[in-house]
Amino acid sequence: MTTPINPPISMDDVAAELRVPADSALELGDPNCKRLAGINRTVQTVSLSDLQGKTRPYWASVSTRRTGGLYTFIGYNKASGEGWLLPSTDPYLGSVEITFIGGYIDSPQNETTLNFASDPGFRNNLKIQMIDTATWSVLREVVLSYYPGTGQWRSAQSADNTYNIWTTEGIYELTILKL
Repeated sequence: MTTPINPPISMDDVAAELRVPADSALELGDPNCKRLAGINRTVQTVSLSDLQGKTRPYWASVSTRRTGGLYTFIGYNKASGEGWLLPSTDPYLGSVEITFIGGYIDSPQNETTLNFASDPGFRNNLKIQMIDTATWSVLREVVLSYYPGTGQWRSAQSADNTYNIWTTEGIYELTILKL
């Protein structure tokens, strides 16, 4: 769903797009309103006109850990307990749980991979953006394509980390957009 493109727009419209209850006392100065509007967090408030025609993609906080082995992995992996992802499901991605979002680094197959617990019902390319939480600006981004043989979304492979969303472990804010 997208907020109305033309006036009038209400806080109920914004709350629906942000997937919060309409009675949640949402205010224009809320960080999620600023993120939806694409406005720097240091700005005091946004106006309803800033929120017209906005669509909230998937937003998540992810803790990444680095593990060794045949290839060095960095990211979130539910099966092995590496890191965490909040929320791991969202209506934007069909309410299907993301079970793996990570990359292989320092190896011949530098890439980013995303796995769902089951079929989310779409095959769009996905753009993953790492977000600066102070300004909501994009720090890094990669595009993932669907691979039918594996049921995964993967970036291109590279000899360097060009196609990996992460280069170091830590806690990050991500946005995932369907292209």
